[in-house]
Amino acid sequence: ATTSGALTIKSADAGAAGTSGLLSFSSGTSSSGTTGTVSIGSGAAAGGAGGAVAISVGSGTVGAGGDLTLAAGESSANSVAGGKVSINGG
Repeated sequence: ATTSGALTIKSADAGAAGTSGLLSFSSGTSSSGTTGTVSIGSGAAAGGAGGAVAISVGSGTVGAGGDLTLAAGESSANSVAGGKVSINGG
């Protein structure tokens, strides 16, 4: 095949005056170890351009647009820093 398949994950549309559904991706909690990783990415291309990853927030026609929050984890351990938020260009 020359093209791999597409995967779409979408909540249902809202009714005339409702709110559309929530999509939540998360790893489980851990009481005495490291929690899992949630990774979203595109594949590498050997003979073409790499795929894009787009994160977009909905706009509002009457109310405010949605928020975009990127947050790294905190640490409650002494002398241990919280996580980093890194944004790197190619």
